[in-house]
Amino acid sequence: MLLELLNRYQIEMLDSSNCLTLAIYEFFSTLQRKGNESLLYEQYLLSKKTWESLIAYGIKTKEFNEVNAEAIIDIIIFSYQGVRLYSNLMLISPQIPENILYIIKNILLK
Repeated sequence: MLLELLNRYQIEMLDSSNCLTLAIYEFFSTLQRKGNESLLYEQYLLSKKTWESLIAYGIKTKEFNEVNAEAIIDIIIFSYQGVRLYSNLMLISPQIPENILYIIKNILLK
């Protein structure tokens, strides 16, 4: 499941065909809900919760190493989103997502 998800992330990180991505980031970052929480922040929390469940399951089944889940989740989410954003602003080498995913796999997988 992890490898399938990370493979999809790798493809999406290099996909700059969606020129609306930058506009979507700007749109979500300006919308406010529940006080100071933006819709983009709520999306982050949903992604974080999903990753927490996956990592907890992987640790429980002993497929994953014991890791600081919060730290690896931050690496996963912000690396993915950062490369997605930058791929709309400049040419990104395929090696960049490969390097990021290589590190994530080495941290998580036994």
